[in-house]
Amino acid sequence: MLELRLFGPGRATYDDQALAGFPHQIFYYLLCYLVLNRRQTHSRERLAAVFWSEHSTRVSRRYLRDALWRLRRALQTAGVPEEKYLSITNESVAFVGSSNYWLDTEVFEATLVHFQPIAGVELGPDEAEQIEEAVELYTGDLLEGVYADWYLYDRERLNVLYLNALGKLMAFHEVNGTYEKGLAYGKRILAHDNTREKIHRQMMQLYWLQGDRNAALAQYKQCVQILHSTFDIGPMEET
Repeated sequence: MLELRLFGPGRATYDDQALAGFPHQIFYYLLCYLVLNRRQTHSRERLAAVFWSEHSTRVSRRYLRDALWRLRRALQTAGVPEEKYLSITNESVAFVGSSNYWLDTEVFEATLVHFQPIAGVELGPDEAEQIEEAVELYTGDLLEGVYADWYLYDRERLNVLYLNALGKLMAFHEVNGTYEKGLAYGKRILAHDNTREKIHRQMMQLYWLQGDRNAALAQYKQCVQILHSTFDIGPMEET
């Protein structure tokens, strides 16, 4: 089975054999794009424009042909039956979504969207466990270390899902008295965005419930300093 991990530095394997160099080759970028947009069939002209917009149509189409050839060679070298995963015609290219594959972003997103309507304070232990397993798939931002415009929307969208899920888990652990776990999730949120005043406030509450007044006050002082240095404002009255 083809296994694709697009969070963090990225990794791809087929029957436990790694696809060498993934994802840091232009032809692997093409595979990532097709996988992230697996519900669509893409015209060759569109793909050429996405990846080589600075060139003429004739040149960009040639670059696309070369990238597809290199991608197919790389898959074949890893023992991947490329016809199972890629549908390639003279006019279009698509990832075969009905094939046997595993994709970390797909599992992550499906789980978090499923539980999105449920507030953290209303989660049951089994539901919280499924969310916790999903957020552990997020080993870093989407395609960390890759710099291109075509994945920025997906990176931001998945990052928002991740941070919202962490906030939901904070609320779950607060109402269930597992304050240390709630604090750990709060620290992960602030590692991504330390200006989230509400999260600072939730952490102050968790420290206080834990009986650590000094840590709560230290969290407050940290919040004040960050807001002042970043936005030149003070905390909200609620904080």
